[in-house]
Amino acid sequence: MPDPAPISRPLLVSSREAARLLSVSERTLLRIREAGNLRAVRLPRGGLRYAVRDLERWIDAQLAAADGDEGGPPP
Repeated sequence: MPDPAPISRPLLVSSREAARLLSVSERTLLRIREAGNLRAVRLPRGGLRYAVRDLERWIDAQLAAADGDEGGPPP
């Protein structure tokens, strides 16, 4: 059985990396998480990591909300 393809991008990123990917400050990232809008994985030594797929879902939700506020795309 062949080995699976290597992972081309990280699955989890640090708070600093997540904030950079979202173009927000780490403080804003914390507020988003504390509001329950983004999950984080707590590592055994207490550090936090964010799943890249959750960051992408959060972005998609923000875009969908923005479309709803603007009445959606033109016909």
